Amino acid sequence: MEEMFRKTLKEVFQLFLQTDNKQAVQQALMKIKAFSGADRIRLVLFNEENATLQFVEEIAPSADAQLSAFLNTPFQGSGLYFQKDLPWMVRRLKEGKEIVMAQLNDMPWEAFQEKSILSASGARAFYSFPLFRKGKACGFVGLDFFAEQPPLHETEKENLALLIHPLSLYLEKEGAFKDGKKISQQLQQSLTTFRALFDRLQIGVEIYDEKGYLVNINPFALETLGTTEEGVLGINLFDNPNITEEQVEVIQSGKEVTLANEYEFNAVKETEYFITNREDETIHLIGKCIPLREATGRVFGYLLISSQDEGYYMEKETLRISLEKLSLAVNTQDVFFWEYDVKRDRVTVDYGLFDPRRREWVNTVRQMNMTNKISHLQHIHPEDVGRVLQQFNYMLEGELDFFTETYKYQNGNDYSWFTTSFRTYKYNADGKPETIVCLTTDITEQRTNEIELIKAKETNEIKTAFIENMSHEIRTPMNVIVGFSSILAENNDTPENQYLIDLIQRNNEILLRLIEGLLNFTELESETMKYNYEIVDVKTLCEAALEIKSANRKPEIRFHLADDLPSILLHTDRDRLLQVLYQFMENANKYTREGEVTLSYHLDECGQVRVEVSDTGIGMTEAELEKIFSHFYKTDPFQIGVGLGLSIARKIVEDLGGTIGVESEKDKGSTFWFTLPLAAK
Repeated sequence: MEEMFRKTLKEVFQLFLQTDNKQAVQQALMKIKAFSGADRIRLVLFNEENATLQFVEEIAPSADAQLSAFLNTPFQGSGLYFQKDLPWMVRRLKEGKEIVMAQLNDMPWEAFQEKSILSASGARAFYSFPLFRKGKACGFVGLDFFAEQPPLHETEKENLALLIHPLSLYLEKEGAFKDGKKISQQLQQSLTTFRALFDRLQIGVEIYDEKGYLVNINPFALETLGTTEEGVLGINLFDNPNITEEQVEVIQSGKEVTLANEYEFNAVKETEYFITNREDETIHLIGKCIPLREATGRVFGYLLISSQDEGYYMEKETLRISLEKLSLAVNTQDVFFWEYDVKRDRVTVDYGLFDPRRREWVNTVRQMNMTNKISHLQHIHPEDVGRVLQQFNYMLEGELDFFTETYKYQNGNDYSWFTTSFRTYKYNADGKPETIVCLTTDITEQRTNEIELIKAKETNEIKTAFIENMSHEIRTPMNVIVGFSSILAENNDTPENQYLIDLIQRNNEILLRLIEGLLNFTELESETMKYNYEIVDVKTLCEAALEIKSANRKPEIRFHLADDLPSILLHTDRDRLLQVLYQFMENANKYTREGEVTLSYHLDECGQVRVEVSDTGIGMTEAELEKIFSHFYKTDPFQIGVGLGLSIARKIVEDLGGTIGVESEKDKGSTFWFTLPLAAK
């Protein structure tokens, strides 16, 4: 609540610094009304000439209620109030006492006239605070509540009185110092009045005599200026280095001056205007310099009221932080801001955002020598300049607010790739651009990488197409060789010929497997591997794999299926899964000298089927296990094959929604396994 009071008090006082008097009074009443929670507030002056009450301003819940609450319920029925109509209230207020009634029933019996009028106007509680001029009560501010209020604490009463006090200062300014009192008495009386308010407010008050010498100053002005009373008393207003010569001339002519200056303390130190402990900084002060006049019109002094513009500082600090962030963003990449003044045909680059340490980039931008529209466009590559110019002309005609273009820009003997966003910042009277702001980014490295990536992709596509075509071309004559080798085997029973034929057939099979692996690898790389799903019995699948492998195995190795395995149904691709099993068994056959290879399967704890192929072969080291499923990797480089089988098996299993792995120990055999969900994903 105290913070809200201080904020409201400062806002009320600043109204009389920044706004004309009529607006200041009305807005001040609105702020006091909002702070107090009153339903109605009025400012009333005592007119001593005809002993009436002058209603100056009233703020009520609706426009229809303005200045009507009392006047529509006059005690005398004339629509005009005499001071005698409210005798108890006027007497108490003229004595300088406030009236705080949390409910009308608290009013004394002699206030029956006031109670009747207030009740008829809808009030159920009211507060009234006297206003002063020349030390005498000259009127009051009344606050009406349409509901009874809780008792008002002394602190709350004091706060309300302080909020209303600036209105007394306004009345003092309007009518004070016109009765010929001695200057020293007037100055001292004014300073005393001001101190009662400003001891709780960060607003500076300075009083100067007719020659401009400082005769008094309040604590908040001293704090703002970073000095002491002894250090500034006697300084001359007209020597202030932060007040311009033009402002001094206006002040000396006897006119009121509104000040909104950048107060530079380094200027204070350089001119030795006064001693300050403030650093060489600048603050923004707003205020007024008011001439003090006698009744004859002679100026006998000056009143200077000022405060720091917190809103200005907040905007300035926000702008500073925003610029720091913008500068940080700009200096993380090759970016620069520039603007185009359409009328002057002038390009201006904002070098203030550049990090001076990035000299190479700053020099690059400077060497572009962008001065006008032509100097910019003539460096754009001929292939791109027409497109950019067309969009730019649309913007100049007011048909576009913004656009972004990517183009090649001549940078020395080479071209760089730029992306520029153009946006209209200001418009002239006919709706066409006056100023265009632009953000340009050098994307040469990014563009180069994109081009290289495209070339690599094209090269890879060509390679893939070549492998596919060559694989098919090789397979055609191979089928002929395999076919006729089989016929030859059937019609020749010479042992030597039979040996050669067997040799041809084994190598034919090896070559076919190599080509098959190459084709599968091509499909894997090009993401074109296809799957045909059906219901498959795992037991039947393992038996089929064993049958295929039995025709091509070492006689020293026994391939068999584990005993007592149940039937488990899978929704999967039978042929692809058979290919994986065959690859596992082929791998076991290669690296097992003697012993056995066992196929088994079971449901794991996740409800997936786990298929295993275990051998009694040479096993693998930890280093070999990490690479076993990689492309073109072979544990024994002298074994026939290109090292694609297991990497293709991994791709198939993962595509079918499963996982694949191996467990092995050197010289103790290996177990290759995969898991699959019962239903295809």
